[in-house]
Amino acid sequence: MTGAAVLTAQAALRCGAGLVVSGIPESLNPIIESKLTETLSLPVSETKQGTFCAESFSDARERIDWSDVIVFGPGVSSSTDVRDFGIALVQSTQKPFIVDADGLRIFHHNLNLINDIEDLIIT
Repeated sequence: MTGAAVLTAQAALRCGAGLVVSGIPESLNPIIESKLTETLSLPVSETKQGTFCAESFSDARERIDWSDVIVFGPGVSSSTDVRDFGIALVQSTQKPFIVDADGLRIFHHNLNLINDIEDLIIT
């Protein structure tokens, strides 16, 4: 669901974010690049199904550390690999965290993760 990622990036720009970087499974990067001209894309490793995976987190780690806010969920799918990626994301950062759509699945059977996030917005 690349449209969800595109809408999220555009919303961040409209809200005043100085620079928006969209982490995206590498096979979807050409779509994101053609739709978003004012943001950066960060193609990361993916599963055979074209979703985030454990290696995606390693690929994105530098940008995650650099970011002021993390958004996770729009368009990511509900696979176990994506859920594991999202959990790693939560556990590795103390940055403000926005979770939406399929990203909410990281809390299923893991409500204790909510306590790990100081600044959390759930939409």
